[in-house]
Amino acid sequence: MLLIKLFSAAVIFIFALVGGLPPLIVSVNKKTKKFLVISDCFAHGIFLGAGLTHLLVDSHRSFQALELNTVYPFATVICAATIVLMLVFEQGIAGTLFSHQRQSDLRTYTLLLMLSFHSVIEGASLGLETHWASFFSLLFAILSHQSSAAFALSVKLRASSLKSKQQFTFMLLCAMATPFGVLLAGYVQQILHVDKALLLEAIFDAIAAGTFIYIAFPIHKDSHVDDVAILVVIKLLCFAIGFSFMALLSRYA
Repeated sequence: MLLIKLFSAAVIFIFALVGGLPPLIVSVNKKTKKFLVISDCFAHGIFLGAGLTHLLVDSHRSFQALELNTVYPFATVICAATIVLMLVFEQGIAGTLFSHQRQSDLRTYTLLLMLSFHSVIEGASLGLETHWASFFSLLFAILSHQSSAAFALSVKLRASSLKSKQQFTFMLLCAMATPFGVLLAGYVQQILHVDKALLLEAIFDAIAAGTFIYIAFPIHKDSHVDDVAILVVIKLLCFAIGFSFMALLSRYA
């Protein structure tokens, strides 16, 4: 089974490259700039869908598995608190100290960190699986959103002020996160099956969900000022398609 897991890690990495490379390698001109803007709206929909239908749900399930004998919505509260704290930080602290572009870069760094850490957890879960049915079910779930998540991240990296080499480096690091988790599963196995590890995973998933949801919504912020009506419709439609895509994956993955 070890060879199958190593092969699966390689396949996951390839899927991430397939989704992550295109936004970074296209040349910038009038047509591709419109494509990247529209792709960014699609990416925002993906992040909203991933936050609401994947990460937040995983957090709820983890808290339920802890059997805390309470119906308090810990996952929802932590998610909402994350959104509030990020709003206070960006609009208050960062808004005073940094330029608009710098604020955008900070949002991208936060997204990269959250997405990478969550990918490591996913990879570790796959590497720890010992039942074939559960293993392939989890593998399909990871592959089903690996390319779309990498694509969305690359779109945000391309819109940042980072140099091309840095954009490629960060994309590759994120692409390697899930395979890295698979390879480290032997070590992680010693800590994943205790309540503290499950609690940390539940808390992190809720924080990641809040981060994704917060990042998804600058789409409305001065983004349609100079657009013709048809472009506004296309951008909003792509946002809706991105969300629907992740919602469907969550339903069937």
